[in-house]
Amino acid sequence: TPARAFIPVEERETITIRDGDRAGLISKLEAARRNRLPSRSIKHVLVRIESFGGGSRFATAKDFFETIDFKAPSGFTENLHDKFDILLYYRPDGADVGFVLDPKDHERALAHMLAWENSIILDFRTLYFDKTVTQPQYLFTDTVVRNVDMRTITLQENTTFSYGIFAQRFLVIALSNEFTDVLLGRLLAAPPR
Repeated sequence: TPARAFIPVEERETITIRDGDRAGLISKLEAARRNRLPSRSIKHVLVRIESFGGGSRFATAKDFFETIDFKAPSGFTENLHDKFDILLYYRPDGADVGFVLDPKDHERALAHMLAWENSIILDFRTLYFDKTVTQPQYLFTDTVVRNVDMRTITLQENTTFSYGIFAQRFLVIALSNEFTDVLLGRLLAAPPR
């Protein structure tokens, strides 16, 4: 069984995909998102990958980013430990995606994210399921959320993309301001060991 989420969550759900199945990964994440929980709840989504020769394994961070085919900067996935969390945060009118990643070197991870800023929304826009997100007109700005330095870009009303390093250890990514606040709140309330 895979490890627990880095934060306390209300529910876990495992989705199963074939090796390299990008469309399957996105549609199963969308389906997991539609399985509603009460507002302000967080679901931890685990991805099980079935290989063509039989057998299965839980996706590592590298597996996930390679399958979803984001154009991350060179060295980004190699700098991540295997364990990572895909999280869904439920609002009354939908759900937002977020991630907690565990980089080997948090300063390198931040440098990768800064280098990725000019195109990152084109990658992540597939995860704003019920919103049409286009290349933003604005730039990222520095914000402080719960005493954590974050980089945030506003895409449309109530729709943002934020990332930052928590406790000089975790790379936190959240696709709304509300989820950024809740996710950091849970990390602060129960810091992972």
